[in-house]
Amino acid sequence: MLKIGLAQEIITPAVGVGLAGYINKRPNEGMYDDLYAKAVIFESNNTTCGVVSLDHIAPSNNFIEIVKEKLVEKFGEEFFQNLIICTTHTHTGPEYRRPLDEMNEATKFSYYNMIDAIVRCVSRAKM
Repeated sequence: MLKIGLAQEIITPAVGVGLAGYINKRPNEGMYDDLYAKAVIFESNNTTCGVVSLDHIAPSNNFIEIVKEKLVEKFGEEFFQNLIICTTHTHTGPEYRRPLDEMNEATKFSYYNMIDAIVRCVSRAKM
């Protein structure tokens, strides 16, 4: 039997977070529509795999390493190896490619909120 789980979590950055994709600095001044992390998880014959899509321009390697650490801790290495993480490459999403010590407080808050939202999203889809 094939089981499929779906979930989404809001990952809209806080006001003041820099937006990615442009040369000039553009802090988030508000929004028209939320940004999301969305997950679809498939389970069949003791194998689990899935896709996580983020409304984000492109996560840094450090960001993915933190997400990996949290998902492996919760679900195991094999599950993470069967997971595809992709982005919509939106130019109105948050800019997280700077080192954490160079981020303002609003950006750090949104950075960690997005990581937690991914874990919640995957957890809900995997139920």
